Order: sequence, then C-alpha cells, then structure tokens
Amino acid sequence: GHILYVHSYDEIIALLREKTAAKVKEAYHQVFASDHFNTAVVGDCETELLYELLKNEFNVLTSKTPFERISRPFIENTVADVSLDTKDKEMAMIAYAFNFPMRDDHPDFPCLKLANYMFGENMNSRLMNRIREREGISYGAGSSIDVGRYEENATLSLYAMAAPDAVSRARKAVDEEWDKFLSLGVSEQE
Repeated sequence: GHILYVHSYDEIIALLREKTAAKVKEAYHQVFASDHFNTAVVGDCETELLYELLKNEFNVLTSKTPFERISRPFIENTVADVSLDTKDKEMAMIAYAFNFPMRDDHPDFPCLKLANYMFGENMNSRLMNRIREREGISYGAGSSIDVGRYEENATLSLYAMAAPDAVSRARKAVDEEWDKFLSLGVSEQE
C-alpha cells in the first residue's frame, strides 16, 4: 500500500486487468481537486471579482485525500554485481549507482552538478568521448545526478550500452574514465 512500493510484473498485470473506467474516475475524484491551484494574472484587475470568477469557473472541489509529501530517506548502498540475461535482446547495459547523503542546498551541490555535466551528462562529455567516439564500443553512455530537496538523499548514476561481446571493454573504459576523473580533476578547457 505504500506509494514507493515496487510491484512485480505479475502484480502490475493483475492490477491492470482489474481497472475499469469507473475505478479511474473514482480515484480521480478521491485525489484530484481544484482547491489548491496557482494562477498568474497580468495587468489591472479587481482581485475579488477575479477570485469569484475563477472559483465559479473551476467549481472548486476539495480533495478527499489531503496532501502529504512522500519522504524519501537516504538508503545505504548495497554492493552487488547483478547480471540479467535477456535472451531476445542483442544489447548489454552497464549501470552503476552510488547513494550518498546530500540535499540541493549543500554548498558542494553546484560543483557536483557541473562535474557531472563534464563527466557524462552531455554528448561531449568525457564518458561519451571515450567509449563511443574514441573506442566505438558503446551506443551511448552517460551519468546523472539526483539530489533531494527535503532529505539528504542523493544518487549518482553511470551507464553505458554496448554489444554483448564488448561488455568487459565498456566496463573497463567506464571504470578507467571514472578513476581518471577523480584523480586528475577537470582541465581548464573543460
């Protein structure tokens, strides 16, 4: 029943099979309403009259489900080397993720965001240049950073796509570029 629960594929299929238009409408009326919305008006206006017009136009409905922000607490890393074989796909995906405690108001966040951009968040990044352009072993590669606004909960993710026979080369290239980035830092040109 928790919003962050991850359903299995069998559970998703079962849930989809029991959905009806009536259930969707019922859920909509339970959660969505027009009692909390924002609007912007430019120019001179009679605010009380405008408020009444908007109130009547949107037929203010109050949600039956009060708003509650979902907490996303920090989760310690679990180190694992997981391999999933999809026999009908001729592609491999290499993925890394590292969780660490940080919020977006941390003084190091802007630098981290910029460093991630240089390392793997754009088509001219170190990661793309190394494994796609220079070595030609990956269809695509990148990195992303997700930093929490309310809790100290952040994740750095790295990925590369490659042909199945190039997985070890792509993984080695990702590891080498990451180590080089950490040990040498960024250049003036970057």
